[in-house]
Amino acid sequence: MVRTTFAVTTLRGSPALNVIAGTATAGVNIRIMLGDTSQEVVAHVRKAIDDDSVEIEVIEAHEPSPLSPYSTPEHADPAFALIEETISEVFPDAVPAPYVMMAATDSRTFTEISDRVYRFAPFRMTRAQREAIHSYDEHLGVETFLDGVRWYRRLVERLS
Repeated sequence: MVRTTFAVTTLRGSPALNVIAGTATAGVNIRIMLGDTSQEVVAHVRKAIDDDSVEIEVIEAHEPSPLSPYSTPEHADPAFALIEETISEVFPDAVPAPYVMMAATDSRTFTEISDRVYRFAPFRMTRAQREAIHSYDEHLGVETFLDGVRWYRRLVERLS
């Protein structure tokens, strides 16, 4: 959450343990931190590899989403304040706080039509449930789901 991250997600090389690979490929998922650009990240990778025989192909690139307004002690942004108040109402033990979401969500497409795009999932989840997102055994309990529905309903009711 404090820098651009790199995760090797696919590797391909030798077909067997006793065969030296003639070529190898690696797929790298890069989450670009706010303030960095895809062009700067590719330049960093080229410099880090420092080998002209290694080909780098960008399959898909997205710039980081812009920062949406949030509340500070000096200024309360009305949209963010509405989210904070709704969180506090439905989840009184939670402490709302802005943070940078490193995941790529469909919400990035909404920044073309709004400067206030907030990513929030009103679901209490265990660590195991968070780790299972988009994976095997992804699930929420019924009460957790209903709490999320209550949160969204309350948010919509409070819209002016």
